[in-house]
Amino acid sequence: MQPKVKKLDQYHLEWEGKLYINGLFNGRHQFIFTKIDANTTQLIQAEDFNGLLVPIFNYLIIQPTQLNFERMNESFKQYIEGYILNKDTFKIS
Repeated sequence: MQPKVKKLDQYHLEWEGKLYINGLFNGRHQFIFTKIDANTTQLIQAEDFNGLLVPIFNYLIIQPTQLNFERMNESFKQYIEGYILNKDTFKIS
């Protein structure tokens, strides 16, 4: 799979990929940032799969991927909130 970026701006990153041929196993991944107010931003991370191999890949790839996305989102939230609370002393290692 060689994903191609479909949209990239300061609020939205989206890419699509396919396994060999279109319709076999396709995926579209998005990160969308929406400003709620001056101190709050909502992150939506979405992945859509379609194609003939989706039923087979559901347990092997799709379900574990969903769990890892949830973990990544929580880690990202903690990272950003820690940065904002400690931005004067926060260091990236």
